[in-house]
Amino acid sequence: TNEVDSNSTPGNNDATEDDQSEVIVTPVQLADLSVAKTVNVAAPRVGDNVTFTIAVSNAGPSNATGVVLRDILPTGYEFVSAVPTSGLYNVTTGVWTLSRAIEANASENIKITAKVLKNGIYVNNAEVIASNQLDPDSTPNDGTGDDFSTVTTTPTPLVNLAVVKRINNATPDVGSTVVFTIDVVNNGPSDATTVVVNDILPNGYAFVSDDAAGAYNATSGVWTVGNLTTGANRTLNITATVNATGNYLNRATATSTETDGNLVDNTSEVSSTPRAIADLSLVKTAVNPAPNVGENAVFNIVVTNNGPSDATNVVVTDRLPSGYSFVSATSLAGTYDSNSGG
Repeated sequence: TNEVDSNSTPGNNDATEDDQSEVIVTPVQLADLSVAKTVNVAAPRVGDNVTFTIAVSNAGPSNATGVVLRDILPTGYEFVSAVPTSGLYNVTTGVWTLSRAIEANASENIKITAKVLKNGIYVNNAEVIASNQLDPDSTPNDGTGDDFSTVTTTPTPLVNLAVVKRINNATPDVGSTVVFTIDVVNNGPSDATTVVVNDILPNGYAFVSDDAAGAYNATSGVWTVGNLTTGANRTLNITATVNATGNYLNRATATSTETDGNLVDNTSEVSSTPRAIADLSLVKTAVNPAPNVGENAVFNIVVTNNGPSDATNVVVTDRLPSGYSFVSATSLAGTYDSNSGG
């Protein structure tokens, strides 16, 4: 200006003079955080481990500092381990506190491994609960927005049925009775439903009775056990007669509606080695009870096996006394030695 300013001198950059004015702008830092949560197995078996991966990404434009996430395991899981790329995870509170800033267009993650329990809630949530920067499209700790992520598993029930079969006498006599005892237990971890044990007697035995109160079908060999909670067990006793011949290996196998994680112990078998029993009887008759001296006397000898087993190596001894002189012998089976009488 051509006029003289009595209070200021133009162009001298003196901030104390009134011909200058300034304003300071303090930009608001923005960090757009988002959370993505995944699980490695969506339909795990009860008792197996699953791994949740929680990734928190920063779309910027500023670096994100003071970031804290919460992922507390629901009741359907049991904590095993946690491996974060930054910071520490508190299993009690479910809080993951990052120890470094998440740079713009970068991410951090944590892997949480947990055991799947047979009961509980399987919906698992992860959310940013704190950050030093403003998130333009989400509010921390409100259960919404892209800084919140959830994943659900649908566990498959898993059981472990075990069968133990015993026999009260491993060397029974043919024709006697034996008792088979079948124990079935559910070792879990899930409850077992519609449990069935198949135990059909082989042809070496003949069914006599059982104590299953109608739950055992001797014709099909099916024992309808029903439901077995974890740790529960049932017992069946089957009484049978030992036949003279046949198969003596008796096997029992348990199944249920649920997947069985260990099929090795679902089957149990037991065998017996029966002792042969033969009941021999002998009848001897004379064709002529009063023969004349010098005449031939004929004796009939009949030996019978009343069982129940076949008789082998049968020997009948009939040595003629001194009042007779041997003439001949006729046999339907075997031979006769007049000298030994056998």
